[in-house]
Amino acid sequence: MKTTLEKGGKEMSKKECRKLVCVLALSLLMAMPGNGIAQMASASNSITTLSVEKNEQDVAVLQKIIATQSGKNTTISENLNDSKQYTWENGRLVGINWSDEDNIYTGGRGMTGAISFAGLSALKQLNCSGNSITALDVSGNTALETLECFNTSITALDLSNNVLLKDLQCGYANLKELHVENNPALENLSCEGTYIYKLDVSKNKALKTLRCNNTGLTSLDLSQNAALESLICYYTKIQSLDVSHNAALEILSCLDNSLTGLDVSSNLKLKELYCSKTDISNLDVSKNTLLEVLYCDDTKISSLDLSKNKKMRTLRCDDSVQVTGFRPQPTQTPDVAPSAAPDNKPSQRPAGIKPLDTAIYLHPTATPKATAKPTAAGTKLKNKNASYQVVSANPKQPTVTYVQNLKKTAASVTVPAQVKIGSVTYKVVAIGSKAFANNKKLKTLTIGKNITTIGKNAFAGCKKLKKITIKSTKLKSGAIGKNAFKGTAKNLVVKVSKKQYKAYKKLLKKKGNKTVKVTK
Repeated sequence: MKTTLEKGGKEMSKKECRKLVCVLALSLLMAMPGNGIAQMASASNSITTLSVEKNEQDVAVLQKIIATQSGKNTTISENLNDSKQYTWENGRLVGINWSDEDNIYTGGRGMTGAISFAGLSALKQLNCSGNSITALDVSGNTALETLECFNTSITALDLSNNVLLKDLQCGYANLKELHVENNPALENLSCEGTYIYKLDVSKNKALKTLRCNNTGLTSLDLSQNAALESLICYYTKIQSLDVSHNAALEILSCLDNSLTGLDVSSNLKLKELYCSKTDISNLDVSKNTLLEVLYCDDTKISSLDLSKNKKMRTLRCDDSVQVTGFRPQPTQTPDVAPSAAPDNKPSQRPAGIKPLDTAIYLHPTATPKATAKPTAAGTKLKNKNASYQVVSANPKQPTVTYVQNLKKTAASVTVPAQVKIGSVTYKVVAIGSKAFANNKKLKTLTIGKNITTIGKNAFAGCKKLKKITIKSTKLKSGAIGKNAFKGTAKNLVVKVSKKQYKAYKKLLKKKGNKTVKVTK
């Protein structure tokens, strides 16, 4: 087919066509940011795959990392044009997402061992959460702005060269120390569920959100964090907390600590305050006129004056507290919904409380059935015995998966029927993949009555595990993952209910230990 262009109503020759194309190409090149001519000159240093131009060094480094993980049943993509896992800008690799949201608590994308991202100098975002990686080297990634290594097995993290870092999510890693002194741009820090016992954020003046709950912190200096808007520090060992320098603070959760006092008079923007399960005896919120939510049950507080808190819509306190001035704002969907009506109602209405059309959520000291709002589905929680993942945040019956046993030296462990974390009681309905894998000390195990599923390799490699008692009668065919009991003791005895004896006997022998003896 002959192709021509017209110029002034006349056909242009091939030579004229080529000349016009060259002029247009040169004009476009000159208009490119960052000196397009220089980019053309360096074209020999990049390769093109499926018409997507990429920096040769970035490709080589990435392929090397992928190669080190090959053969490990990973689900990381070898297709460098996979936009779900890789982000390219101007030929440079700027983003890697190796986190599998569906398996973030049970293995991620299957990555293991130590990983270095050295050589990826343009990398800005890195997400490797949920993988069983043991070491992470980002010291050469000086452009890094976002790092997510949540729920990994890393024990150390060097961020001294990442001065542009804004967002760090390293919660539930095996970190014993965390240093962010060289990260002045840091705005969001999540280090909950780690083993850190101290944290210096004095250099992080841009910090807006801090999650350091479920850690061993004994103190926290926030005097240099004037921009802080949200502080979550519950279930720590903090005995005193000074938030007088945090005028921007809107959310404060310090429940389940050893606090004896709390001054929030400087926090005029405060909207939500959670200080339950502390030793606080006096709480003045008269200056917090924007306050909407207050949890202060299970404390030593005897009276509350809420006459200045006109926007208050949710209050949670013990029934013995004398409350005055509480006129909650009606809401269509209250933040907290009791899981069941309290069995025992207060014998008389607390002083100062008049009948209202809107709900008041009191916490009867004799009947702790009304629970706080469960954490969102997918959130990982932890107590001293184990870590859990929230499956359902239904306030009527929140549920969790038993993710990992934290008592590695315990010879006897019980997976409970339910667990109380903070002020919420969750039903434990599943045991996650590799929850007890390779535990060399475990000898006896009790599985709670609410368990409906057991993940693959849940007890694999527990060589001394000789006795299991299964109280649950809800395990169906297919509910126990592959090789759940592989590598357990050859003389393993599993005790089950008479009702499920036949079904469980057939089911258990297919899950990795052919010599298992099932009794009733």
